[in-house]
Amino acid sequence: MSPARILIVENDPLLAQAIALHVEALGYQVAGVLARGEELLQQGMALNPDLILMDIMLDGAIDGVETARQIQDSLDVPVVFLTAYSDEILVKRAFATAPFAYLQKPLKEHELLLTLELALSHHRNKVQLLHTQDELEKQVAQRTAELVAANQALQQQIAEQQTTHTALQRFRAMLDHSPDAIFLIDRATMRFIDFNQTTCESLGYSREELLALGPQDIKPFYNQPMLEQSFDEIDRSPGRSGRIDTFHKSRQGKIFPVEIRLRALESEGRLIMVAIARDVTLKRKTELSLRESEEQFRQFAESMQQVLWIRDIKTQALLYISPAFEKIWERPCAAVYERPRLLLADLHPDDREFMTRAMQQLWAEPCRMELEYRLLHADGRVRWLRMQTFPINDEQGQAYRIGAITEDITVSKEHGEALRLSEEKFRRLFQSSPIGISLVSPELGLMEINPAFCAMLGYGMEELRDKTIADITLPADLQSGTELVQQLFSGEISSYTLEKRYVRKDGESFWGKLHAAVIRDQLGQPMYVLGMVEDIDQVKQAESLLLAHEAEQRNALVREVHHRIKNHLQGVIGLLRQHIPNEPLCRSTIEEAITQISSVAIVHGLQGRDADSAISLPDILTAIAAGFRGLVLSGFDAALNNTLTFVPRITHKEAVPIALALNELIMNAAKHGSGAAQITLDGEVDRVVVRITNPVQEPNPDIRSGTGLELVRMLLPRQSTTLSLACDEKGFMAEIVLMPPVISDAKKQQ
Repeated sequence: MSPARILIVENDPLLAQAIALHVEALGYQVAGVLARGEELLQQGMALNPDLILMDIMLDGAIDGVETARQIQDSLDVPVVFLTAYSDEILVKRAFATAPFAYLQKPLKEHELLLTLELALSHHRNKVQLLHTQDELEKQVAQRTAELVAANQALQQQIAEQQTTHTALQRFRAMLDHSPDAIFLIDRATMRFIDFNQTTCESLGYSREELLALGPQDIKPFYNQPMLEQSFDEIDRSPGRSGRIDTFHKSRQGKIFPVEIRLRALESEGRLIMVAIARDVTLKRKTELSLRESEEQFRQFAESMQQVLWIRDIKTQALLYISPAFEKIWERPCAAVYERPRLLLADLHPDDREFMTRAMQQLWAEPCRMELEYRLLHADGRVRWLRMQTFPINDEQGQAYRIGAITEDITVSKEHGEALRLSEEKFRRLFQSSPIGISLVSPELGLMEINPAFCAMLGYGMEELRDKTIADITLPADLQSGTELVQQLFSGEISSYTLEKRYVRKDGESFWGKLHAAVIRDQLGQPMYVLGMVEDIDQVKQAESLLLAHEAEQRNALVREVHHRIKNHLQGVIGLLRQHIPNEPLCRSTIEEAITQISSVAIVHGLQGRDADSAISLPDILTAIAAGFRGLVLSGFDAALNNTLTFVPRITHKEAVPIALALNELIMNAAKHGSGAAQITLDGEVDRVVVRITNPVQEPNPDIRSGTGLELVRMLLPRQSTTLSLACDEKGFMAEIVLMPPVISDAKKQQ
């Protein structure tokens, strides 16, 4: 006898090896050494141990007690627990799994030997006891079956005796309940002498009424001489039997077809005709439906492009084959009816062996089967076919015929091969392309990424599979790119090209040129977006440098132009000032023109500092106010009170109109006022208020209709400015409210 196999489960490797040496020294075979309960659950059956030595305290998710509980259903072997602990709760849990023994570490060799022997002996005795118990139960069951069989035989004998006693009664009852009408006719009198209950029910007569009638009274198309002649012919026939297809007429006048089987008998010197009539109304309808069904089947089979054939399982004879056979096989149908094996005669040599095996299996066990094979025509052409077989069952559910539908799939095979080659080309292009390629799901996840794209982003391929386009796109470019992808999936666009910034794994960004298109299935539903990315970071850097250089050159030129315009305007102002002493009557008009030209010169001077920057509103107001000093507008002065904590700026486009409007309002404050004007700046970042006030000696309610003020309204942009004017006892007041976009992003100018 081979030594018992001991499986050791111990998480301490040194201790496990020591236990293994002890076990082998005691003459046992070590089936294996495992460190975790999960390993025992996975490998226990394969290791086939006779006994398990298992430490209670194991590493992993489950300890030795839980492992023993779970292994009980799959391994019927004794378990001996090993532990260095004696915790009461642990011991209770351990004994709940019914171990054979519980040994404490360190192990003693004689205790280990005694425990192993007792455990193995106890388990063998347990197995033997169970085996003996099974044998006893089988013997008891066998004896019980014999007694039951004997009792059944006795009961059968009693039933046969009772059956014989009631045979005549049952036979009469059977006749009355037969679905067929049964008559006994006296040939001499041509009257009914007996019949069953079905006869009365089918004809609608009572028993008394039928006894007064004869067969000629219920047959609408036979008279008595015709019936007598038929009965005599049957009586003279060799078997004294025959069959008539005729009609019966009920008492209510209903005529229905019947099939009658007749037999002539002699009884007490009389000739008796026994007639069994079956109503075949349903049969006739079924036959008609069957003929119609067969015609429909014939039309369907002859019009279908596939080949339909039906063969008998016992004889393997071909019962039917559709005309499509001649088109595919290029043989006449008549030939295959004579030789059904022609169905497989033109097989491609490479397919003959497996098709022969498949057909042998089909005849042995009729079943549904799908086979693809090739025909080889005499001229060398190859035709791919797909055959689907199916069993045809009889009324008992047994297969008695085999049918098959065979279709020509040559075109689809060729298309499939072309598709495979196309996919292979795409896969090679995808893998070897120097530009980045990705497939994006409708959820905007990265489905597939080629090596070039991985290299651009600095990720491994597996790292990118769990990411979305949001993870690799610079946040500033995410919204526009996401909207375009969603438009692809919704069908609003079919493709797009976009320059955007991507984010590498190390956090650095780079420019890429993305060409994206949606890929749809055969039903037109979007499957994924194909994106191809070119790294254009160096191109973008070069473009940025070029644009910066061009902008610098343009700004220098524009600044020079503004500077020259300002100088020319100041020259005009100087010329006008020279005319003031010579033209005292025009002095006010000339000075008004000087202030207007000065405001324009101021703007050009400010723009000359930086051609692309917006112009400081406080600088404009300060310069305009300063321009009024020294003019004939006696005693007029304007002070600027700036309460703002930020610098509001006027856009480059609106700087000159705003400056002219402010100049006109300050000019009106000088004309209508009588002292020093006050210019106040307040408001918020997106709503700046310029307020010009000056005391007056006399109110002027018509101030809103002046020509100069109409000019102010025309100069101010309607969408982003408002103007209010008043000249009453409180004084002159003009207020302009400036809002974006006339006011540039002031937050950046703080």
